[in-house]
Amino acid sequence: RRRQYLDLLRLPDSACAVVPNGIDVTSILQLTPRIASLADDLRLWDRDYVLLHPARVLRRKNIELTIRITHALREPGLDVVSLITGAPDPHNADGLAYAGELRALINDLHLSESARFLGEAGTLDDDDVRSLYALSDALVFPSTSEGFGLPILEATLHGVPVFCSDIAAHREVGQSVATFFDLDESPALIAARVMEH
Repeated sequence: RRRQYLDLLRLPDSACAVVPNGIDVTSILQLTPRIASLADDLRLWDRDYVLLHPARVLRRKNIELTIRITHALREPGLDVVSLITGAPDPHNADGLAYAGELRALINDLHLSESARFLGEAGTLDDDDVRSLYALSDALVFPSTSEGFGLPILEATLHGVPVFCSDIAAHREVGQSVATFFDLDESPALIAARVMEH
């Protein structure tokens, strides 16, 4: 419309400003205040990819693979962040050790701005998790074992693409809606599948 009016009235470009329609993204996506604030703090609106890994900090959740996939996605210069919902259980010595190993991996790969443990700031409630699905570009769920795999269903209901390990529970739940990968596949190959999708 701007171009039409300028041409019709034979005015210079500077004579007509465009004020775009405004929308309240937080309201439209029904984000909780906590997740809306997080989205602003982490610049989620500007990232190329926002990956979600909803999991407690347990070795079988294979969080290190999510971190390595994040690193592989950053290699071509993409701005990526992985959001891990859980926090280590202070009463579980192995969980605390695992959390330390994950932090060391994040430091080694220079991902301090690209891999975040959201549960460290307090437990996320169901509405917070729903808000995270609304903001996410993909679910990454590389568990080595699961009893069910509820996040696959949650992501599917939110229209979020699912990338998960090829284990029995995930196959049963993900069926034709998930993209499966073998646990021994390279993070770069999994990252390429995310980019291709």
